[in-house]
Amino acid sequence: MKIHTHPVILSILLLCFAAGAFFVGHMALSYATFQATENFCVLLDAGHGGADPGKVSASGIKEKDINLAITLKCKSVLEQNGIKVILTRSEDRSLEDSSSPNKKSSDLKKRKALIKESKINCAVSIHQNSFPDSSSCGAQVFYHPNYSESKRLASLIQAQMHSLTGIENHRKIKANTDYYLLRDNDTPTVIAEVCFLSNPSEAAMITEETIQEKAAFQIAMGIMQFLHVHPTNSPSILSET
Repeated sequence: MKIHTHPVILSILLLCFAAGAFFVGHMALSYATFQATENFCVLLDAGHGGADPGKVSASGIKEKDINLAITLKCKSVLEQNGIKVILTRSEDRSLEDSSSPNKKSSDLKKRKALIKESKINCAVSIHQNSFPDSSSCGAQVFYHPNYSESKRLASLIQAQMHSLTGIENHRKIKANTDYYLLRDNDTPTVIAEVCFLSNPSEAAMITEETIQEKAAFQIAMGIMQFLHVHPTNSPSILSET
């Protein structure tokens, strides 16, 4: 017996099949994208801490506190976008060995060890700058000239931090061979100096929650661009950048 398939029924079946294939394909792509993003891991280092205040502004603002505040906010943005984050510190403390005669050196070695031993895609150490000339201003990212990927990461973060305080930032990335954290790294590593605490105006602004959020978002955006991750969750501060 010959079976005849009605054209309308056949069209419906084909449409359902196509829709199902699209749904499965879309889910597979979304899962693959999520899995790829989940595999990314970034180390964020809030400079100084504990007995080491870092730079201190004329009004008493301590660099260690600003560094930590921005670092925690940056961590939140990255995690909202599926990126795992490792912190060198999540509270006001230093990392040195208490028995070490040179606390500063011990602290830096511990931070460096975390960068070298952790399975990460990149590392960003967050700091604030200072200079005798109180008019100096603007964010600047440092990298080691021997590592092209560190330079690429620095460039992407620097490009994001073009107008943190509402004033156009004309600073460029800067190579540095002296900074201990930047030397002898297999992992792309940079130091992001967010503002000048020696500049009274910038020092006052960086204590504001919205400016800290903006700085954190800009650093996170540079990191995500470096990792080729398209942001899926952006805080409200996005509209202000």
